Amino acid sequence: EYMTGALGGATLSPGLYKFGTSVGFATDCTLSGSPDDTWIFQIAGDMSIAANKNILLAGGALARNIVWVVTGKTTHGAGS
Repeated sequence: EYMTGALGGATLSPGLYKFGTSVGFATDCTLSGSPDDTWIFQIAGDMSIAANKNILLAGGALARNIVWVVTGKTTHGAGS
């Protein structure tokens, strides 16, 4: 339950992130790692990203190495 599911403003290293609750991004979140690193998000609840907020990639991180497993619904605000 990293940051109790409020991941906005966080910089996350590669790894497995498991949540028994919902996850929200009220501000930008950064995934920082190399092109060979992987991020896995297992979310038992819903996932929401606020309008005009982004998941930023740093240090060579690649979108193809991010896995999202969301049991509930996903909500993406306009421009996110």
